[in-house]
Amino acid sequence: MAVKSEDKIMEDKMFFGKKLRKLRLDKKIGLRKMSEQLAMKPSEYCDIEHGYVEPPSIEVLSDIYLILDLISTDEGYDELLQLHKQPFVMQKMPVGGIPVFPITTDGKSLSDEGMKDLHNYIQTYMEDHNDKADAYNKEHGVA
Repeated sequence: MAVKSEDKIMEDKMFFGKKLRKLRLDKKIGLRKMSEQLAMKPSEYCDIEHGYVEPPSIEVLSDIYLILDLISTDEGYDELLQLHKQPFVMQKMPVGGIPVFPITTDGKSLSDEGMKDLHNYIQTYMEDHNDKADAYNKEHGVA
């Protein structure tokens, strides 16, 4: 039997953002539409679903319930509320590759040097976030 790494265990564990994403997809609401209805940028909302930032305030959670048309007797309503109350564990970004066909703002393909720069930027961003996640989780005594 293979032993799961700590990162894999955290990936499998249900957390607020993961449940929120499941409920949103079950209602067939797109990420952009959801973020628009919550008056936030899609990237900000996406960070909530991925667990890269703390769950929103209870006021925003109320708005989420309205958008998802959840009432207190729905199973998802109580589960999402319970996950919202749990101590926040900042999720790490998964190790990823580089975009296959990145295009500049003027519609041109990136040069080899541009690809290397983009790859380095993404790597640095992920490493910085994961360092912050480790520090946050350690400081708050979670994970």
